[in-house]
Amino acid sequence: MHIAIAGNIGSGKTTLTKMLAAHYGWTPKFESVDFNPYLSDFYEDMERWSFNLQIYFLNKRFKDVVDISKCDDVIIQDRTIYEDARIFAPNLHAMGLMSTRDFENYSDLFDLMMSWSIRLICLSISRAPYLISCPRSRRGAASTRRASVSTILPVSTRDTRTGSRTIRVIC
Repeated sequence: MHIAIAGNIGSGKTTLTKMLAAHYGWTPKFESVDFNPYLSDFYEDMERWSFNLQIYFLNKRFKDVVDISKCDDVIIQDRTIYEDARIFAPNLHAMGLMSTRDFENYSDLFDLMMSWSIRLICLSISRAPYLISCPRSRRGAASTRRASVSTILPVSTRDTRTGSRTIRVIC
């Protein structure tokens, strides 16, 4: 089984992943920010490096999906392949930090990858809760990269259309 946690930056994805993995004995899969060769360049010049960063993330996340699909363990992941393609890249484009040419190229590549691997991903991701938090709590957690365990409210709601759960974070 593959459980993928989705949510805003600083919403508590990593904290929740750690807690659930420890509680249930699942294998956690974390987004690596320590070894990203583009991250510091991106924060220095977002317009120049946004496309490169998004391609890097797409490559790493697609590799994660392929690796997870080959594993029999219950894997819980603190970021999904969809967030970059459907949230972050469009936001970078909308803010003028990614050119239309680069955004269309990135989107076309993502769509092509998904068209060839949709069965793999659908079979891979069993559950995908989405964390929602207020801007105040995201800002603090994102700056320290350490969300407090006490901020997580262990109550969820079910989306009757998709069956996915939304976990809300107290501000």
